[in-house]
Amino acid sequence: MTDAVPKPDVPSSMYEYIGVADAEAWADARTVEAEAVDWAALNDAAANDVEHAAEVFSKGPAGALLREAARANAEAVCEALLKNELVVSDEEMQAALRVAVEAQSEVAAAVLVQGGADPNDQLDSGIRLLHHAANTGADGVVDALLQGDAYVHQRDDDEYTPLHRAVMADAEATARRLLDAGADVQMRTVEGRSALHLAVVHNAADVIPALIDGGARPNQKDDAGYTPLHRAVEHDAQDALRALLDHGADPHRRDEGGRTALHAAIEHENESALRLLLERDVDTKTTDDQGRPPLHRAVEMGAAALVELLLDHGVDAYQRDEHGDAPLHRAARADAAAACTLLMEHGVDPHRRGAQGRTPLHEAATAGAHAAMQALLDHDADPHTTDDEDLMPLHLAVDTDQADVVEALLDAGADPHRRDREGRTALHRAVDGRATAVIPVLLRGGADAETADQSGYSPLHKAAYRDDTEVLNVLLEGGLDPNMTDSAGRTPAHAAAQADAADALQGLLDKGATATQLSEAGYAPLHIAANQNATAALKTLLAHGLEPNATNKDGRTPAHTAAQSDAAEALNILLENDADPDVTDERGWRPLHVAAGANAVDTLRILLDTDSPLHTEHDNDFTPLHVAASSNAVEALHVLLEAEAIPDVESHLSGQTPLHAAAYANQAGAIAVLLEAGADPNATDQDGETPLYKAAEKDAEAAITALLKAEPDLEAAEAQYGRTPLHIAVWSNAATALEQLLNAGANPDAHDTAFNRTALHMAASLNADMLVHTLLDHGADPEIEDEHGQTALHSAVDNEAHDALVRLLEAGAAPNATDADGQTPLHGAAQHNLGDATAALLDYGADPNLHNSDGYTPLHVAARLDAATAAELLLDDEADPDADSAALGRTPLYVAIWNDAKEVATLLLNHGADPNRPDDSFERTPLHIAARNNATELVALLLKHGADPNQGDDADATPLHSAASDHAVDAVEQLLESGADANASDFEQRTPLHAAASSNDPEILRLLLEAGADVHATDDEQQTPLHVAAWYDAADAARVLLEAGATLEVTDATFGRTPLHSAVWSDAIDTLTVLLEHDADVHATDTSGRTPLHVAADDNSEKAIQLLLKHGANPATPTDAGETPLDLVSDASSKAARRLKRAR
Repeated sequence: MTDAVPKPDVPSSMYEYIGVADAEAWADARTVEAEAVDWAALNDAAANDVEHAAEVFSKGPAGALLREAARANAEAVCEALLKNELVVSDEEMQAALRVAVEAQSEVAAAVLVQGGADPNDQLDSGIRLLHHAANTGADGVVDALLQGDAYVHQRDDDEYTPLHRAVMADAEATARRLLDAGADVQMRTVEGRSALHLAVVHNAADVIPALIDGGARPNQKDDAGYTPLHRAVEHDAQDALRALLDHGADPHRRDEGGRTALHAAIEHENESALRLLLERDVDTKTTDDQGRPPLHRAVEMGAAALVELLLDHGVDAYQRDEHGDAPLHRAARADAAAACTLLMEHGVDPHRRGAQGRTPLHEAATAGAHAAMQALLDHDADPHTTDDEDLMPLHLAVDTDQADVVEALLDAGADPHRRDREGRTALHRAVDGRATAVIPVLLRGGADAETADQSGYSPLHKAAYRDDTEVLNVLLEGGLDPNMTDSAGRTPAHAAAQADAADALQGLLDKGATATQLSEAGYAPLHIAANQNATAALKTLLAHGLEPNATNKDGRTPAHTAAQSDAAEALNILLENDADPDVTDERGWRPLHVAAGANAVDTLRILLDTDSPLHTEHDNDFTPLHVAASSNAVEALHVLLEAEAIPDVESHLSGQTPLHAAAYANQAGAIAVLLEAGADPNATDQDGETPLYKAAEKDAEAAITALLKAEPDLEAAEAQYGRTPLHIAVWSNAATALEQLLNAGANPDAHDTAFNRTALHMAASLNADMLVHTLLDHGADPEIEDEHGQTALHSAVDNEAHDALVRLLEAGAAPNATDADGQTPLHGAAQHNLGDATAALLDYGADPNLHNSDGYTPLHVAARLDAATAAELLLDDEADPDADSAALGRTPLYVAIWNDAKEVATLLLNHGADPNRPDDSFERTPLHIAARNNATELVALLLKHGADPNQGDDADATPLHSAASDHAVDAVEQLLESGADANASDFEQRTPLHAAASSNDPEILRLLLEAGADVHATDDEQQTPLHVAAWYDAADAARVLLEAGATLEVTDATFGRTPLHSAVWSDAIDTLTVLLEHDADVHATDTSGRTPLHVAADDNSEKAIQLLLKHGANPATPTDAGETPLDLVSDASSKAARRLKRAR
C-alpha cells in the first residue's frame, strides 16, 4: 500500500466561495447564507478537487451546506459533501433531497438519491417527493427519483398517484416518464376517475395522447358511469374534447343513463361541445335510456340555441322517442314555447301524431302548458284533433283543471260538445274530475249543460248524484236549470234521491227545483228515495211538503217502491207521514204483493202489522201468497202462512194455486213450504193442469223433485188435448223432467186425446234424439199409430228429424210401416229429398218398391219432386226404374219428365229406365211429354238414351205431332235432327204439318217443310194443311204454306170444299184475306154447288161477303138447288143482305 499523497492546502478562495473569511469562521458557522455563496465557483472548485472540497466542507455545517447546494443544484458540492459518509447525517441528506425536489434541482436530486437519500420521502407539507415533482412537471427530478426506485404507484394524502398529479398539471413529458416507469394508467382516484378522466376534468389536452399511448382506454367509464368524453362535455373542456376525439374516443358510447356525448352536451347546455360533436358527424338519432333522442332533450329543456343548432345541422325533426313522440310533442309538454316556435318555423307539422295518437296540442293541454299551447295555436294547430282514445286537447286540459288552457282552446274554436268514448263532453269530464276552475270557463264558452253522457246524466245530474255541493253550486251559479231532465226524464233531484245525497237535494230545492216531476219510467224523486232506503233524502223531500201517496204512471206509491227493496226505514218514515199501506197500483198490486214477491220480510211484517188483507188478488190473478211462491220468497211464505194465509187459495181467473205458481217457476223451496202447509199436489187449474204439469212444461227439475215427494198423479191429463205431464215434458224438450217422470213410473205409451199421439211421436217430430232414447229405454213402443196411422218413424221423417229417425231404427222400429195413405217412411224421405233419412231407412231394410195408395213407389215420389239425392240412393238400392204406378201406369221416368225433373230423369236413364215405355192411359212416351213441353234438355237426354222419335201414342201421334201442335219450336228442331219423320201420320192421317198449321206456328211449319214435309199431304178427309190453316184462321201458317206451293183448288173428300170454303165457313177473315190475295178461286163450288159466297151468306158474315164481292164473287150464281147467295141470308134486313142486293 502506498502512502497517501498529501493534499495541498485548501485555497483561501474555497472559504470565500462559501461566504466565510477562513477555516475558523467556517468551523464556527452554524448555518450557510445561501445568498453569500458563489455557487458556480464553489461547484467548479469542488469538481476540480473533490477530496479537498470534502475535507473543507466537513469542517463546518456540512448539513446546512448540503441543503443549500441541493437548492442551488450544485452537483459537485453535493457529491463532495456525500464523499464522506460521516460528514452529513441521513436526516440532513433527506432534508437536502426535499429541498432539491422543491427547487426542481434535478442534478442535485440525482446525486442525493444516488447517495442514498430516500426518494419516497415526503415534503413538510405531506406531499410525496415524486407527487410534487410530477405536479410541477419537473420531469428531470421525476427521473432522478425514479432512478432511486421511487414508488410510482404511491398515493398521496389526497389519494392521487404521481401520474394523477402529472396529468392534472398537463405535464406530458412527466406523464410519459412515469408511464415508462410502469405507472398504472388505469389507477383511479377516490372519486373513481382514471388518469384520462382527470386530464379531461382539468382540460389537460397535451397529456391525453400520452395517456392513450400508455394504455388508457378512451371510452372507459369512471365509477359514476361517465366516459372521458362525457366529462369533457360536462366541464366544457374543449381542448380535451378535441384531443379525445382525435385519439379514438367513441362519441356514441353511453353513460349510465344511456346518454351519448351529444346528449351530455345538451344536458349541460354546452353549445361549443355540441357544435364540435356535430362537426364530427356523430349520430343524432341515438336515444338515451328514456328513449329520448338529443333533439327531444334539447326541446324539453327549452334550450332554443341548441335546438336551432341541431335543426340547422339537419337533425330529423320528426324522429320519435320510445313513446312515439316527436320533438314538438316534448316541447309542448315542457311548455317550451320558444322551442315549439322554432320547430314549426323549421317546417314541423303541428298535427303530426305521437304516442296514443296525440298531437303536440294534446301534450300541451295535458301538461297545462299555456305558452306552448298558444304557440301551437298561433301556427294553426287544430284544436279538434282527437287522439286514439277520441279525446280532444280540450278534454285533457279539463282533466287537469287548467282554466287558462281551456279558455285558449275555446277561443281557438274547440268544440265543447265533442264527446269522448264514454259519451262525455268536456263539461262532463270537468264534473267527474271536480275541475271547478274550468266549469265556469266552459259554460261561458257555450258548453251545453243539458247534454247527457252514456248514463243519461247531464253534468248537473252527476254532481247531484255524487252529493258534490261544490261542483253543484258552481254549475247552478252558471245559470243551469235545476229542473232540467235527462233522456230518461230524470231531474237532478232524482239523481240526488237515488244516491241519498241530502245536501245536494236541499241545494237543488233551495234553487227552485220541483221534486214532483216524474221520470219517463214513472218515478218521482220520492219514489226513488223510498226504493233506495235513502232516508236522509226521503226526510228532506217530505219536509218540503211532498205527498207521501203520490203515484207514478203505473199507479205505484213510494210505499210500493220501499216494499220492493225491503227498505224498512223508508217505509216506516212514509207510514209515519200518512202513507196508505193498502193503495193499489194500476195492476192491482198492493205494497203487500210487492213485498211478498221481493221476499222483503221486514217491509212485509210492517205491512201485515197495518192489517193489510192477505187474500186480495191483483190484476194478474195472484194473491200475495202466489207472488211469494212464484218468486221462491221462502221467508215471505213463512211470514204469510204464519199470518194465516190459505195454502190452496185459488186465483179467480186461472184457478191456479200458489203451488202451480211455484212449480211453473221451478221454486223448490216454495213448494216444500206449501206442501208442508198442506197444499194439494193434484190441484188443477181451469185448464186441468196440475202443478206437476206446469213443472214438466218448464223442465223444472227442482220443482218436480219437490212435487214427486208428495206422490202426485203422474197420468193426470190437461183438458184441451188430453196431454199428461209426460207429453208436455217432451213437447217442451224437457229432458230432465222426462227422465224424472219416467223414473217415477209415468206411462211412456200414454196417448193424448186430440191426436192419439204418444210422447214418442212428439219426441220424433221434434228430432229430440235424447228424448227418444230416454223413452225407448223406458219401454216406449215405436209401432203405436196416431190418428193418421203414422208411427213415430213417420213423424221423424215428416219433420226431417234425422237423429230421432236413426235412434228409432236402431231400436227396431219397422221401416216399412204404412200410414192411412199407404205411405211408408221411405215415401216421406223421398218426398222431402232427405238423403240421410233415405240411406238410413234403406240400411235398415226399407223396401224401395212398395206402392202407396196412389200407386206410387218412393222413386215415383222422388221423380215428381226432382228429389235427386233420394232418387240416387233408391236406384243404388235396386229400386225399379220402370215400376208402373197403379192408376195410370206411369213409370218414374214418365213422372220425372212430366214434372221437368231433369236430375232425376238423368239418374233414371243412367240406371236403365226404358225411355220408350208409354203410360197406360194415352200410350204416350216420355218423349211425347218432353216434346210437347219444349223441354229441350229432357228431349236431348231422352234421345241420347234411345228414345224413338217416331213412336206413336194411342192416336198414332208421334212426339213431332205433339211438339208441332204446342209451339215447341226447339223440340221440333231437335226431333227432326234426330230422324223424326216429318210426314208421319196419326190415326186421322194428319201429319205434323197439319198440327203446326192448326196452331198457326209459321216457324215450325218452315222447319217441317225444310225437312221434307209434304205440303199437299191430306188427312183421312182429304184435307191439306192449308185446309186446316183456313179452318183455324191461321193466316201466318197459310202464307207459309202458300209460299211452299200449297194448292188453293184442292178440295176435301166430305164436302168438296176448297181452303177458301173452309176459311169462310169458320169466319176466318184474316186467312180469307190471305187466300184471296193469292187469287183463290171465288167461283169454286163444293159438292152442293155452293161457292164461298153462298157459305158466307148462309153464315150471315158481312165481312166475308164484302171481301168475296170485292174479289169478283158473283152474287147471282145459283147452287145445284137453284139458290143464290141472297136466298141463303137468314135476315133479309141485315147488312149482309143489303150488300148482296147492291151487288146485283
